[in-house]
Amino acid sequence: KTAGKDANKDSGKDAGKDGKDAGKSGKADKNSDKSDKKSDKKDSKSGKGADKGKDKAAKKDGKKDAKNKKAKSQDRSAGLSLEDVKKLPACVVHYLPDNFPNTVLFRPDSGSGNACAISADGLSSNFNSIRKAISNLNNDGTGSVDFYGAEVYAYGSLSKNGVGLFSGKNISSIGNDDRFDVSNVTDMSYLFKDSSLTNFSFLSGWDVSKVTNMSGMFSGCAKRNYDSDGEFTGITGLTDISALKDWNVGKVTNMSNMFEGCTGIEELGGLKNWNVGSVTNMKSMFSAVITDGDKRDSFDPNGYAGLMNITSLEPLKDWNVSNVTNMDSMFEGCGSLEDFTGLENWNTKKVESMNSMFRYCMNIGKKDKSLNAFQKWDVSKVTGTRAMFAVTKIQNTVGIENWNVSNVTAMDDMFANCYGLNNIKELANWAKDKSSTSKLTSTFRMFYGCNNISSIEPLKDWKVDNVTNMHEMFSGCSGLDSLSYIKDWKVDNVTNMYGMFSGCSGLNSLSDLANWKVDKVTDMHDMFNGCSGLKDLSGLKKWNVNKVTDMSDMFFNCTGLSNISALSSWAKKVGKVNDMHGMFGSCELLANISDLKEWNVGNVTDMNNMFNGCKSLSSLSDLKDWNVGKVKNMSGMFSDCKKLTSAEKLSEWATKVGNVTNMSSLFRGCELLNSISDLSGWTVNNVTDMNSMFSGCKSLSSLLDLKDWKVDKVTDMHNMFEGCSGLSNLSGLENWKVGNVTNMREMFSHSLVEGTDKLTDISALKDWNVSNVKDMSSMFNSCGALKSINPLKDWTVGNVTDMSSMFSDCKKLTGAADLSKWDISKVTDFTSMFSNAGAESGNNFVLDFSNKTFTKSKTPVYTDDKGKQHYFSVKDMFNGFKGTLIANKLKSEKFTEGWDDDNPIAAHFASGEIFSKTTVNDDDDYSSSIVITDNYDIVNAHLSKYYIPVKAKLMEPGDMDSCKCDGSGDSGGTTYTYYVPALYSSKEKSSGDEEEGEEPESILRAEGESLQDYAYKIV
Repeated sequence: KTAGKDANKDSGKDAGKDGKDAGKSGKADKNSDKSDKKSDKKDSKSGKGADKGKDKAAKKDGKKDAKNKKAKSQDRSAGLSLEDVKKLPACVVHYLPDNFPNTVLFRPDSGSGNACAISADGLSSNFNSIRKAISNLNNDGTGSVDFYGAEVYAYGSLSKNGVGLFSGKNISSIGNDDRFDVSNVTDMSYLFKDSSLTNFSFLSGWDVSKVTNMSGMFSGCAKRNYDSDGEFTGITGLTDISALKDWNVGKVTNMSNMFEGCTGIEELGGLKNWNVGSVTNMKSMFSAVITDGDKRDSFDPNGYAGLMNITSLEPLKDWNVSNVTNMDSMFEGCGSLEDFTGLENWNTKKVESMNSMFRYCMNIGKKDKSLNAFQKWDVSKVTGTRAMFAVTKIQNTVGIENWNVSNVTAMDDMFANCYGLNNIKELANWAKDKSSTSKLTSTFRMFYGCNNISSIEPLKDWKVDNVTNMHEMFSGCSGLDSLSYIKDWKVDNVTNMYGMFSGCSGLNSLSDLANWKVDKVTDMHDMFNGCSGLKDLSGLKKWNVNKVTDMSDMFFNCTGLSNISALSSWAKKVGKVNDMHGMFGSCELLANISDLKEWNVGNVTDMNNMFNGCKSLSSLSDLKDWNVGKVKNMSGMFSDCKKLTSAEKLSEWATKVGNVTNMSSLFRGCELLNSISDLSGWTVNNVTDMNSMFSGCKSLSSLLDLKDWKVDKVTDMHNMFEGCSGLSNLSGLENWKVGNVTNMREMFSHSLVEGTDKLTDISALKDWNVSNVKDMSSMFNSCGALKSINPLKDWTVGNVTDMSSMFSDCKKLTGAADLSKWDISKVTDFTSMFSNAGAESGNNFVLDFSNKTFTKSKTPVYTDDKGKQHYFSVKDMFNGFKGTLIANKLKSEKFTEGWDDDNPIAAHFASGEIFSKTTVNDDDDYSSSIVITDNYDIVNAHLSKYYIPVKAKLMEPGDMDSCKCDGSGDSGGTTYTYYVPALYSSKEKSSGDEEEGEEPESILRAEGESLQDYAYKIV
């Protein structure tokens, strides 16, 4: 009973699908009670017999007993003799604790210690099945163990059910001994699935004559190996199947998944003489694509690829496959196969399914570029040819012209991504009999990516009356320049035309589709996406699109389209459409959208990027009457409309946009947009995302029209006004409630338009509640005209983690900026924060950055650029800074002890990385005009290693408390001497232990000692 349950548990999903023995185990369960009672009696008897065997063995071989004296104290067993074990109907497991689990003897061995009898039929009261023992055996007979590097010897007779016996076990080898009898086994499904075995020679003597199920028997017996650099070094596992050459598989009916994923098999010669005449299921027999839900489920041509060493199927040429009904995925992923030689004479008359049979055989066609090998194949009972030849190198369809496909219902992906396929004229024969394609219901992606097909004339007489799915049927067929041959197709039952002609860049007219009845179609998403040569939509004028719900990206990237007058007739027919995102995106020549003014868009919820990239569009007035009341997403709707000067007439949308939650990039890149007065009354109460909304609107000169916007729910404003170089101030934003915003990255950055910006005043932001903001990186980056950042002095920035480049290249900063109250304890990235700040202000910028605690992040701060991942960074923080920096009382936390490269104060701030070197007149120098005052955590600053060259700003005595002037000289030629305090004394204390050339330990400056003795002296 347990064996039946464990079989279902271990065999995986495929065992459930393909194994018929589940039913058998179910019947066995009914008799379990009776067998258990009998087992108890047998256990009792066998135990007594075992004791007798033990006594005899002890007398017979005293030397062995002495040798294993230590082992006896740890072992427990019935001590069966070999003769007694041979009488048992099941396997016996024996283990030796002295070297367990390095050696696990899967056998009875008289005299070598105690043995533990384990029966697949429930003979033992300790264990119910041999499979149970493998997964749960421990030194004391309990617990769980994996056989890492174990060597297993099997003796005795295995019961009928061997499902998953060694599946997933880390066994190095199995001893070859004829005393392990498998002659009664009928089910070997998943026997070695995912096993780590590398040597299968022990199988040569196995009697498998009674086996009926070998599904998944060796599935996944392969391991891809990599060196320390991640380079692929080869495959270990099942590489040689010559041991199977004499197997009698005459009763096997199921070989599905048998060698699935065995990527190391070198050749199939060992199977040459197999009698497979009883087999009905060969699904995925040699497939490389594991389909049981593990990580290899998706095929990766650069990673987990098929039987890569198999180049020929010649050894299988004499196989009798006359009873096989399922050949789905049989050779899928056999990436080294060069042709189909060996399959020419296969009798396929009973085969019903050939889906994905040769998919991903990427070298097929390298020798013979046709399908000649299949001329004799009888496919009259086949119902599915999905992806049969997908991703192969065939160039024509010669060889399958006489196939009887009258029962085929699905040809999905049949030739998908056959990039070399340029001639399909043989497929015309499939329509000689008008009923031959009449059962077709799906042609999903049938010729997807076949960019060398220039004509579909062979398909003109195909009967597609029952087809419901034409999703991406000709997608990527860029060589097509006419649809005239399919103008009479009866597409009345089609419901899905998603991407049907997407990427057909050679098409310039759709006039041939004028008579198509698309009344049942619900999905036209991407239908003509990427038809860059398309100019004429007249063929769509009479289309009844009443049932269509998705028109997203329908004409996206139709870069040659300038006239959409044919779509005016759709006005009342698009009422069920709910998705129009990207519909006319990147239609660069589209200047007139008046034909859309009466469209019923009342059910549309998504309009993101709908007119994105319509560079010729200059007016939106034709959209004023649109009912956008259900729209939630307007992200990028008018982005990159380069000629748009205003949001003219969109004032009519004022209350209708109340349900919109996403307005990100709405007008991004609208370079000529100079008026947003029509947006002043917009209801934006529910918007949460405004990132990049006006980014790049460099003609915008005022934000006053936004003063009444309720932005309380917005969380993302990054890049919102980036590149709005025409703004001189931010008036209009004073009363914005930004308390929920977390991202203000590059919000006012002018990095895209450096040198043309006008922004001088940001005082409108002084009362902003930025307490929840986490990212302020590059917020004012390259605001080259900005004069003061002092309005931000009272900002609560305690949650910010990134301030990198925040004021970088704000070269005109002047006057005082007191940021001493800012709590930057959570910031981990200060990179270039004040880089070049004040560089063009003549030393008039004074920044107070005192009272700061620098804190190292607990975990790495990850960025898109792996090279910039860090725990903490102050790199180039003040690079190029010009002015006076006041930096009192700096502290650091969570950095390693000592003054090594981990500490931002000693190793970055003091060493000068924070003041990156610049070259002035060919002399290396640090940023000029830096004054470090009373900085109690800058250590060893007087040593050359950490010396900070500084040039004090000329000032009168008393200007700075920590600087002292001796007042010498006279007016007109006054010379002042300034002292900048250091933490350590210039005196040294010698311990006497210094090696030659080593500097003595520095002495801390004592409280109240003379300043001049412990300071930099600057004249």
